[in-house]
Amino acid sequence: MKALIAILISSLLPTAAFTQSQLDAPELVQTVMSEQFSDVVKSVWDEIKKGVEAYSADQKSKSEFETTSAFEARMRRRQEQISHDIQQFLTSKKIAQRKFAVLMKADLLHYNADTQIYVVNSAVEILIPPKSEDLITTCPQNPYIFIREMSKNAYKFAYLTLNPKNPLQWSTSAQTAQKAKSLEADMFFKVWFRFDVSTAPGQSYTLKIIPEKIELVADRENTIFWKEDIAH
Repeated sequence: MKALIAILISSLLPTAAFTQSQLDAPELVQTVMSEQFSDVVKSVWDEIKKGVEAYSADQKSKSEFETTSAFEARMRRRQEQISHDIQQFLTSKKIAQRKFAVLMKADLLHYNADTQIYVVNSAVEILIPPKSEDLITTCPQNPYIFIREMSKNAYKFAYLTLNPKNPLQWSTSAQTAQKAKSLEADMFFKVWFRFDVSTAPGQSYTLKIIPEKIELVADRENTIFWKEDIAH
């Protein structure tokens, strides 16, 4: 049993260490794979959730010897303290200033030589924490990235994904399309994300995962085939 526990702990350490290094890195713009960005999102979410759950637990802590006004005053102080702790975390890790360029493997579906349109999509889904009553995870509406939610065996799951019903209609010459096809194993969508955290009365938080720019790239060659700023 001890050996099994040691194996489990060691298997978790690299991911935790990697995530921590991403949030502590001096570089404010970092390129990461989709699995690594999933860990970063969860790390930020966990820190906020910790405060939300602490406030929720304290709301149930009124004793019969405490007046309503004293309890409400204590809860206001507690809310201020939790908000301060969360803000301190966000500030110390420079969350609002960080941008993550996330690589999502691109699938070159088919090219039409007559219209010179290449249909491109990605099957990659980035696992993120699902929204809850007190902590909402959102992605602003845009043409490319959205959050897909599902339930399985009474558990909720959420994924950041490219819209499969609206694949990229890339207008390009046959020559460029052939070059992209020859580099297909190295073709990725590169999506820049940033975070925004806001709070509402009653200690409810919203974690916004905001896509700002998308590119179609050959990563190792550092070649950009297509790009667009994402408007919200």
